[in-house]
Amino acid sequence: MVVLTNELISKWSKIPTIKSSKSADKVPKKKILMSHLYLNDRRISSIEDIAEFGSVSTIYLHNNQLTSLNNIGCLVNLTHVYLQRNKIKYISGLENLAKLQKLYLGYNEISVVEGLEHQSRLQLLHIECQNLEPGSSLYFDPRTLSTLQTCLQDLDVSHNHIGSIVDLQCLISLKHVNLSENELANLDEVCSSVHEWPNVVNIQMTGNPVCKQTNYRQRVLLACSYTLKTLDSKQVSPITKVFLQKFEEEKSKRRQSKTISVSDVFSSEVKHLVKHLPAGLCQTVSGMVFENTIRGTHHPVPITFPLNNFSEPAAKIDSKFGLRGSKPRSKLTIKSKNPMILGDSNPQSDICKSEEELLGLSNNMKTENYA
Repeated sequence: MVVLTNELISKWSKIPTIKSSKSADKVPKKKILMSHLYLNDRRISSIEDIAEFGSVSTIYLHNNQLTSLNNIGCLVNLTHVYLQRNKIKYISGLENLAKLQKLYLGYNEISVVEGLEHQSRLQLLHIECQNLEPGSSLYFDPRTLSTLQTCLQDLDVSHNHIGSIVDLQCLISLKHVNLSENELANLDEVCSSVHEWPNVVNIQMTGNPVCKQTNYRQRVLLACSYTLKTLDSKQVSPITKVFLQKFEEEKSKRRQSKTISVSDVFSSEVKHLVKHLPAGLCQTVSGMVFENTIRGTHHPVPITFPLNNFSEPAAKIDSKFGLRGSKPRSKLTIKSKNPMILGDSNPQSDICKSEEELLGLSNNMKTENYA
């Protein structure tokens, strides 16, 4: 177990020291100006007052045995802090780090993201793979989210048993989000959440139950803004985004067209057939016609083709031979009931139908006798 002190830092950093005239204690030559402190893999368990190195902007404390962040706040110029793979349970003591931009806290024992109410410049927060108790998940303090909503751009919360990301909708400045290996299962909720990130560029959600649902990738792409470039480590081209958008718009138009009250259209078509009926009964008839049409039984209104609508002019009639210029058609003949028509003495003689009979206008039309 190692306690971090000014002297220990000077020793590890090979900073020259001199003896003081009043005391035999070794002190730094002068106020130390350093930008980086490499204190990783030193089995450090706690930190004493190290304000002597207040000029440090980046400190590496990963792979140690720290259980708290006490006294780290005395390094007021810190912008980058690396604290992965320790035994930290609570985020505290960072109130004075107003310049902090990147904070790495992966592989610790943190269950609540809190204590960052003063970090209004924080752009990156990696807090993945926390050693949580069974049944618990990572939780975000609303006060911390309120501070980070306009500044945080990179968030990694993978492997933390998270079941909902609704609370993260307020982080409107997010560009890179890692949500992989969690317990996200509600696709509608995921889509509504990512829709609130207008600047998102990269989203990672592999290993969640939601990834196995139908049309998962298509729906997430449609919910995201046009800034998205990668989803689950796969490139997203602008053409794909535009195509899906147009395809979805076309589908919505078709749905809207189907929801138009078709019964009103059928009502107008059969209205002239039921003029003598009461209004309520007219609607009933129209509804029945519409229902039968949807089932494919028959067309609601009979289709007729009047004779005067044919484009070709009618041929002139020859009294003996039927249509002028044509021979009598044996296949379209009927047996005359009157054996004396057209002077034919044979009762079984065939007479060609007239033009009106061929067109189906009259089945009982009589033929005049031209004797």
